[in-house]
Amino acid sequence: MFQNEVYLLEAKWTKNPVGKSSLVNFNSKVASKSGFTRGLFISDSGYSEEALQTFSDGRKVRIILMTVQELAIIFEREINFKDAIYKKVRTFAERGEFYTNIMDL
Repeated sequence: MFQNEVYLLEAKWTKNPVGKSSLVNFNSKVASKSGFTRGLFISDSGYSEEALQTFSDGRKVRIILMTVQELAIIFEREINFKDAIYKKVRTFAERGEFYTNIMDL
């Protein structure tokens, strides 16, 4: 639990960038839980352009995205993980961007 939200985590270590279907399925899993639930999806190979455009059609988004590379930066630079998640969630709330690289925050 983080800031009164429960987080579900899904991580994919794949050769190709994560596609649309993986994000839609994960978002559906998260949406089927209580309103206090969010999702954090971590990918080793990034996200396809189609996947990043998935929720631009007005669907309700309950997930934020991260890459393994971002996770490495967080740990290497000793950035507080909770602060990093908070910044991602805040950016999502303010700009509607469910994926923003941690280095751009």
